[in-house]
Amino acid sequence: MSSLLRLPFEKNRYYGGKMLTSADFSAEQSYVDRKQMFLNAVTWGFGILRGLSVKQLDDHSFLVDNGAAVDGSGRLIVVEKGCVKSVSAMKGSDRLTGERAVLYLAYGEEEVQEVRAAAPHDGQGEYQKNRIQEKYELYVSDWKEREEKKAGKGFFSESTVVMNEDYAVSLSVPLYACRQNAVRLSLRIRKFTDAEVPFEFYGVLQLPAFMTEEGEKELDIGCPKLRLKKGESYGRDYWLLPDYGDVKETEIFLKPGTVRALAGDEACSFRKKARLHVTVTEESPEMLAQRRAGKNNLDSVLDRKQTDVPLALLELEETEEGRRIGRIQEVGVRQYIPLPCQEEEREKYRSCYRELQNVPVSRRQEQENLEKCGEMSQGDEQREPLIRGGVIEIPLDVKMKKGKVCYSEEIVHGLGPGNVYVDVGLLCEDTTAVYGDNSLFARPGIDTAVRTAVKVFYEKGSFQVAVRVSGEQNDIILPLQWAAVRMAGHGEGQMEDISAMSITLENSTVYLRPREKYYLEVQFHNMAPCTLLYEPTDGEGSVSPDGTYTAPAKDGVYEVRISCRDYPKICTYVYAVVGNSYSSLP
Repeated sequence: MSSLLRLPFEKNRYYGGKMLTSADFSAEQSYVDRKQMFLNAVTWGFGILRGLSVKQLDDHSFLVDNGAAVDGSGRLIVVEKGCVKSVSAMKGSDRLTGERAVLYLAYGEEEVQEVRAAAPHDGQGEYQKNRIQEKYELYVSDWKEREEKKAGKGFFSESTVVMNEDYAVSLSVPLYACRQNAVRLSLRIRKFTDAEVPFEFYGVLQLPAFMTEEGEKELDIGCPKLRLKKGESYGRDYWLLPDYGDVKETEIFLKPGTVRALAGDEACSFRKKARLHVTVTEESPEMLAQRRAGKNNLDSVLDRKQTDVPLALLELEETEEGRRIGRIQEVGVRQYIPLPCQEEEREKYRSCYRELQNVPVSRRQEQENLEKCGEMSQGDEQREPLIRGGVIEIPLDVKMKKGKVCYSEEIVHGLGPGNVYVDVGLLCEDTTAVYGDNSLFARPGIDTAVRTAVKVFYEKGSFQVAVRVSGEQNDIILPLQWAAVRMAGHGEGQMEDISAMSITLENSTVYLRPREKYYLEVQFHNMAPCTLLYEPTDGEGSVSPDGTYTAPAKDGVYEVRISCRDYPKICTYVYAVVGNSYSSLP
């Protein structure tokens, strides 16, 4: 814990006859100062309040404008007027080891106004400084230290795809995706050296639980041939639309065999297992941003390692005359304090999402919509539930024993083949019917206590009723009221068309390396998309609910059965050829 923000707070207690010493007055000042610093740290945050821009004047000097900031300990730092500084004369310049340095602003104090002590104590001089003046200090430090201190934000799923001595290619997406919102995926390419090496990158991302703005399940990413300078970066954002279904966890990963990275004429190696993990949440972006912004406890403030305020990145070059300033960069280095203090962080998170407008549909959704339109055009009767009903009489044996079961004949309900719900109730003499447990109602008109069950034959469009007598009875005929219901969209002939329904894959055989991932994109024919079940028939490898297949660790040929949960007979197979020399594309 920082000694400046140590807890609990402690203040002076006054009482009659107390002897006040310099230590008591110092404790009074310390209490007020530390409490104000604590409030600054937890409410305002850490960074620049206003001003403090850094402008290059020539090859060796720069200007820092006036302004104010709050450091990591909550201390207010004021630069009352602009100042000109030389790189070679800056504090810390003799310890720089690289060509990139960060300019920092630090809090400082100076004892001023020398006066004669009225009654010097032992060990004190005759003259003492009467005031403490708050000041500031500027110094430089290696950029590597700055990068290490920035790491670990904890909100983004990030992955480095390509890394060599000149370039790095990385992908990032929020760890959480909101069901009703698009989410932003970012591609970033950074240059590290002065080498004049052009760079180009291309790849295809597979999106098991997302789709592109064009409704596709694969996303082409990449850049044209780049010629970046040292420290420069190239960025591009892509918006992914939700296509989750029942999925709660998913991954985004590069399609095997599609990555191409060239630095000059040389191919760059890339991470074959680069992937982004995403959790699907029911929270809105606003609620998610508020929760993430307020999640950190006091430790993030009290144990903050970086207390000094970064102002700019200095790109330096060694010359005979000393270090020369190549460029000064403020973007990505400076952190401003908004009011209220968390608004910038919330806005940063909210910027990863946007409302869905004119959302294209995926191929599966488009087919489903076309089929629904075809069903609706068959007649308005499909817009409302279809209902049929009637009365049946089941003959009973004279003095039938308790517990005996009687059956009705098979009855055609008139709604045709398909998924139809049928229920029956005991018909009373007063033209009422009792469904369920009839013993719960009054007995007049009901001489028999019975239990009923209905067996529906979907393919035949008929049903049969079973009755069990659970009490004494004197009737010969048992009258029952029945009702059959088919919900809208379950038209006649649905079961008869199952032979025309099928599912297929774009590639029935894929070539993968051990532990490599591949998205099994299924296409539906003459049927609406439905929940799929994935089963590795030999028990090797695994498939997640979103259709992502992970190859086994050992070489071989493996089979995966894919079937429809609602129609188990509708299935297809995919074969994975696994080996270290394989790739899914030539």
